[in-house]
Amino acid sequence: MNFDYGDTLKQAAQMTWRHKSFWVLMTLQMLPSMLMIPLFFFALWFLENSRNGVGGVWMVVFVLVLFLLLIASFLLMAYSHSATTLGVIRVDRGRRILLSWIYSAMHSRFMGVVWG
Repeated sequence: MNFDYGDTLKQAAQMTWRHKSFWVLMTLQMLPSMLMIPLFFFALWFLENSRNGVGGVWMVVFVLVLFLLLIASFLLMAYSHSATTLGVIRVDRGRRILLSWIYSAMHSRFMGVVWG
């Protein structure tokens, strides 16, 4: 039994090039992280420039917002990886996929798991 790595990588590259909706799904998880970085630097700048002693209260607010963005990032990561895997399996079986189909199928399954 031979396993051809070159053929497998070639098929994977062709699949991802033909179905660019997978790229969109995999970038979903980066959106909260892209908000976290400027917010972190804004919090540092704000604490450096606050003179009236309210920096501690705002720091708690910043930490809570960063924590919520982190949780959102993890949820979107699980959602996007699951949706991409479902789409790849569907393409591998020879079926046609649409981003709207993946969204509706994963939304019902993922939300059922998250919310019980």
